[in-house]
Amino acid sequence: MESAEHKERQIAQEVSERISSLSTREREVMERVVRGKPNLAGGYELVRGLLSEDRELPTAFVSYGSTMVVGAVRALEEAGLRVPEDVSLIGAGSRWFTNVSPRVTIVAAEAHLLGIESVKMLLARLAAPQRPPVKKLLPMDLLPRETTAAPGGKG
Repeated sequence: MESAEHKERQIAQEVSERISSLSTREREVMERVVRGKPNLAGGYELVRGLLSEDRELPTAFVSYGSTMVVGAVRALEEAGLRVPEDVSLIGAGSRWFTNVSPRVTIVAAEAHLLGIESVKMLLARLAAPQRPPVKKLLPMDLLPRETTAAPGGKG
């Protein structure tokens, strides 16, 4: 059985190899990626930290969780910034995530399709565990709401 440390080294090596194969533009984007806890407090803390750094504010933040966006809104507003006029925010999640204000712009997959494909992949893996893992791209929808605008608040 592999140790956790060995597995971490393998993952780090794989990430390093993937990064080295990126284009210059992709590397520039990756350099701006920051990670935080996938919850309201994580979004708040992450944006507060970024605002305290001496660097240019991006025109948008994209989060892998819609609840992180809610925390980010609070941090931006406390700093005197307006969403979306000064900074746009986009989350990934459920299309039904509409019970917060401002209503969060999201990128969403159809939950039922995600469930169906997950079960199919699980059953295929159980039937043939020796086969390598499969990656599947699913259609996504961009649902513009109240947290996005063109850079500079125009549009």
